[in-house]
Amino acid sequence: MNTRTIVALLMSGLVLGLAGLALAGVEPSPFQRLINKLDSVENVLDAVDDQLIEILHPPDPCKVVNKLYAMADKLWNQNDRVEDVIEAYPAVPPEPCHEDEFMAALNKVGDEASSIVERAVPPDPCTPDEVKDAVKAVFDAAQAIVATVDNYFRPPS
Repeated sequence: MNTRTIVALLMSGLVLGLAGLALAGVEPSPFQRLINKLDSVENVLDAVDDQLIEILHPPDPCKVVNKLYAMADKLWNQNDRVEDVIEAYPAVPPEPCHEDEFMAALNKVGDEASSIVERAVPPDPCTPDEVKDAVKAVFDAAQAIVATVDNYFRPPS
């Protein structure tokens, strides 16, 4: 074996050994999979929010109708994902610290959906009806996410 191979083996052993020591005793959250799913939903909502900023005041508003309906479909899909996460989350979590992480992730999703609701307003009264209907579809879908998140914190009685 040449010197490079020996040095590479020693360095990789050192790195793996240090990584093992660094991770020893660190217990992952049992809800990390659900939190990751909520983070993914938040990323999609953030992308929709950014798209709304770009297209609500275009020179030819009729070209945005398909984009708006596509956004609405994305938002309905994200609402389904949030509902799935809420259903998968146990009623009584084992450790409160992990529940706080879950609540924070769910709140971020609700805040992002609220931002979309606020932004999904037709640009002016002269906007064509097709665009108004498409923007309303985005508004309704984002509002559904807000309601889903709110219902988790305040279950209907």
